[in-house]
Amino acid sequence: MIESGASIVIKSFQPFAGAKNMTVYAVLVGVFLGLTSMVSVANPREDIPVFFDMATWEKERLTAAIDADFMTSEVLAQLVGPEGEFLGYIGSDYYRLHIGFTEVHPVEEAEARVLVSGYLRKGALHCNLEGTIHVEHSHDLKRLDYGVDNEYRNSGISRQGIVFGSFSLKTMGAENCAGTLRGRHRVTWMLMENGSITRNDVGNDRYLRGDNLYAGVWMRELSDYALDANWGEFRIPFARPELDIGAAEFSVNPEYLDYGWQ
Repeated sequence: MIESGASIVIKSFQPFAGAKNMTVYAVLVGVFLGLTSMVSVANPREDIPVFFDMATWEKERLTAAIDADFMTSEVLAQLVGPEGEFLGYIGSDYYRLHIGFTEVHPVEEAEARVLVSGYLRKGALHCNLEGTIHVEHSHDLKRLDYGVDNEYRNSGISRQGIVFGSFSLKTMGAENCAGTLRGRHRVTWMLMENGSITRNDVGNDRYLRGDNLYAGVWMRELSDYALDANWGEFRIPFARPELDIGAAEFSVNPEYLDYGWQ
């Protein structure tokens, strides 16, 4: 298997030195294109953009990156701690991924970072996982969101925004579990006038667009290629419109019920 970004160098080859060389050249080009095609299929979304799965209008709601000095490891641990098991899928066939964090601990250092442990399950495969999530930058909402009919205008909201980061989680357990989950992460936050910080649960945004979202790949030691692995609360990155056909909340496309979504 040729790794993504690898190159093939053919030394001392003159493609136009004769019909024989022309034939050889054509064959080599064909082989190279075939291998390139194989690589593109075998290696899915490995370079996850920072603003993954966000529409242009969603990004336009955000300011440029702002220093969030309140985003300590303790605060991050509070924000990424899920309310229950995540919604998730793995692979190009959107197979149901059961994934959850059983423990979330702040790591005391200059950079906001948390240590998580939990589990991953795909069909009959059960794995354990552990690793880190850390903050890269934060963006405020340009305009505060007070919900429908400004329901929360007098609730003491000072700032709202989204923190962006990355994760690296080792998977272990059964032989087929050994590998690494890595990718991008984002979670909303809301700073109150009294100094407390919570998830931004104002309105229906969490049901419409999800929260505490993870977009990445799973590289297993016994495999030569990566699998898309995406999960989150309320919604899943890159699941719409193929897997998730819900308008107001997550709803599975019936075509994928046989892929673990029964």
